Amino acid sequence: MDLFLSLDPSIPKRRGVETALRRSIALGQLPVGSRVPGTRELATELGVARGTVTAAIDDLVADGVLVTRERAGTFVARAPGAPDAARVAPVEPTTRWDLRPGRPEAGSFPLARWSAALRRAAAGWTPTGADEDARGSLELRAQLAAYLARARGVETTPDSVVVCAGYRSATNVLAVALRGQGAERVAIEDPALPALDTAWRWAGVQTVDLPVDAAGARVDLLDSSIDAAVLTPAHQFPLGVVLSAARRRDVLAWAAASRSVVIEDDYDGEFRFDRRPVAALQRSAPDRVIYIGSTSKSLDPRLRLGWMVLPPDLVGPVAATTLALTGGVPVLDQLALAELIRSGDYERHIRRQRREYARRRVILDQVLAQAGSTASGISAGLQAIVPLPPRSHGDEGGTLRAGDAVLHTLGRYSRTDDHPPSAVVGFATPPRSQFDAAIHAFAQWLREASGADAARLIAPSPRHHAG
Repeated sequence: MDLFLSLDPSIPKRRGVETALRRSIALGQLPVGSRVPGTRELATELGVARGTVTAAIDDLVADGVLVTRERAGTFVARAPGAPDAARVAPVEPTTRWDLRPGRPEAGSFPLARWSAALRRAAAGWTPTGADEDARGSLELRAQLAAYLARARGVETTPDSVVVCAGYRSATNVLAVALRGQGAERVAIEDPALPALDTAWRWAGVQTVDLPVDAAGARVDLLDSSIDAAVLTPAHQFPLGVVLSAARRRDVLAWAAASRSVVIEDDYDGEFRFDRRPVAALQRSAPDRVIYIGSTSKSLDPRLRLGWMVLPPDLVGPVAATTLALTGGVPVLDQLALAELIRSGDYERHIRRQRREYARRRVILDQVLAQAGSTASGISAGLQAIVPLPPRSHGDEGGTLRAGDAVLHTLGRYSRTDDHPPSAVVGFATPPRSQFDAAIHAFAQWLREASGADAARLIAPSPRHHAG
């Protein structure tokens, strides 16, 4: 870390070093939790003896402003003047096991392959100063069109692809673009991703709840007053069901008759374990379906890389809105993803993760069966629904602390109260070394919570005596 420090020449050097460090921490140049440069670096920077710096740091450690960790270094524990309670403790999660959904396996990101793809992309990139195509890099759009055709059955060309910064960015863009095209009402699955309706309402579009049952979204409730329907047909999030063949036909017939559009969120469509993934709905009606995909489940949500495959008449408006709202996606990231797809590394990574998640789903089913429970939804994706004891509730945000595990409840994703108490178990999230322990910890909590709940139900009612 480069750190600018200046010594006050009017005070002794040891106190000057201590004062300079305190000032840097108070100003946020060295934030709480950050590592302090080594004594040799500081001594060279300040032009003082290393022993002077060591003594000053010892004083700050004794005062609790800094903390030393063996073989790791010295870190900022709290801001000067902050109470002792604000000191930084060793980095420990509030619970041991993270089973929240929506994220791929921790530590699975193919960093070496991504770095190599980024280097190759940078080596072949020649900045021209010309404006970037509002749809995104042609190299990436071409690779995506070929990949989506062979892996998801999407019917497209590079001209119909618009690159975006992930699914939420795509939603923001589509809400504004479709409102500009006259859209007034949109139907959104319930349950669904939290706050999915917010972007639409901000754009001035009215949202309508579309219930989901065992056959997927209730598309029979759509009528001509709805301009767009947002669906996850391949693997509904979070319930894990598939839109039935009959309802796929029905929703496409509705879109054609009402001149509406279906927005297909291919949430984690690559990860079907019991058979080949369900083909994208888009292939059956490319002029009525907007297909959205991203790297958030295949690689990492923090990459902020996604894509939209659009009907021809929407490519221009959506591309222009993307550029106006987001400024586009960094070009080197786009080129790196294109290189990762071109080399085959992207699909090899997906196949590896598909095998790993399939293994985890089998283990989850077995462990839950031993605990007297089940996981609903098809064998696919990164999460499963597990029923909870009737008295189990998460906090107001839908977070459930189940012993040593933290999960989300189904209520976090539902805008109604029509669902029984359930947990959305993100079985993809823990790293491999922790997965078995995490699932067994949750199963143990289920056994204990179910037993306690049963005991309450059969306990005799207390007798009341007249005073």
